[in-house]
Amino acid sequence: LDMLHAGIRDYFPLLLLIGCCGLGYLLLCGAVLRRQQVLRFRWFPVALGLLICGGYLSPPLNDLLRSVRGGVARVEGAQLWEHFGELREARPRAVFTGSRRPNVVLIYAESLEQRFFDETLFPGLLPHLQRLVEQSTAFADVAQGVGAGWTIAGMVASQCGYPLAPSHEVGGNDLSLFEDFLPKATCLGDILSRDGYQLTFMGGADARFAGKGAFLRSHGYTQIIDRDILLESLADPAYVHGWGIFDDTLFERAYDQFLRLSRQQTPFLLTLLTLDTHNPNGFLSSSCGNYGTGDNSFLNSVHCSDLLLSRFIERIRNSPDSDSTIIIVLSDHLALRNRATPLLERSQQPSRLLFLVNSPEGKKGVNANPGLHYDIAPTILDLLGYELSGQLGFGASLIRGPGYLPGKFGVE
Repeated sequence: LDMLHAGIRDYFPLLLLIGCCGLGYLLLCGAVLRRQQVLRFRWFPVALGLLICGGYLSPPLNDLLRSVRGGVARVEGAQLWEHFGELREARPRAVFTGSRRPNVVLIYAESLEQRFFDETLFPGLLPHLQRLVEQSTAFADVAQGVGAGWTIAGMVASQCGYPLAPSHEVGGNDLSLFEDFLPKATCLGDILSRDGYQLTFMGGADARFAGKGAFLRSHGYTQIIDRDILLESLADPAYVHGWGIFDDTLFERAYDQFLRLSRQQTPFLLTLLTLDTHNPNGFLSSSCGNYGTGDNSFLNSVHCSDLLLSRFIERIRNSPDSDSTIIIVLSDHLALRNRATPLLERSQQPSRLLFLVNSPEGKKGVNANPGLHYDIAPTILDLLGYELSGQLGFGASLIRGPGYLPGKFGVE
């Protein structure tokens, strides 16, 4: 089920291998049946047992049964509340205390973690983002939370403050079958939408994958623009990759959307999810060149993201609506295994998320308070001028601490 609406092309060699195994199995069965048409009775229990065992071990059948059980199961009791006092305030409230609600552009940068800024390993890989970091407030010590190590989990953890833990054996990316996604949780989108924000999401992949669209719709997002919608306005329908739309197309459409939203009288949250740095190989937009010798496709895509992200942010900062817009760049999760992993593991820097806030006032510095994925939503609300009462999942604002230090980005 976690393959539904996924980038199947990336898994084509594996699917081909499975197909060859299946064909070999059928050919073997055919050869056995040609030699002995009727299975002897004493072998029948053995054959039946093997069939049942094979069905039990079958990944698709197992996945389906687990999902069906999870869909009809009901939680008995509320044990979490007994062990975690911070969760007893089930409906946190946020009151805006500022003078003007800012617009927000939130960019989830696929797998773009801090170790890619290591100049000793990757000289000149992220020059534009490095300058952006120096012009922003950078949160340097935000680690990946448990149950937040893949895209939908990172989004849930950073917007709701909860890990995406398996429930009744359903978890991971198996959540595309459900219409309601954590309906009892109060998340960043719920708070902002209740306060008059218009919430829009844009991403190059299919929003149905892993239940991403269901999560967004369940928590305040009223407009979801994904691969299928972006394809309708694509000048060249062939300019796509296995997962969906290239990032240069996404950012071009996102800037148009930013201008449209800015013309309205209501504040907005425009959330983007990039795709070109998806593991294992990455995808290189045609508007970008290679990194160095170009022999590592993933580093090529990371270098391209550096250009596309910074160019998009620069366009916003040069627009008439820059003064009312806060821009947030955030890793959805740490880098999963990819073609650059052997190099990445040689870095002496700790594995930390990229989390920076670029404000129209030009506030800059390094916040060294240690945090996790769960602290991101309360921190964003704090930055926007909201006073939060109650607990937003397991999160707490990273601004409320002693670790704001002007200086170098990164944790020594």
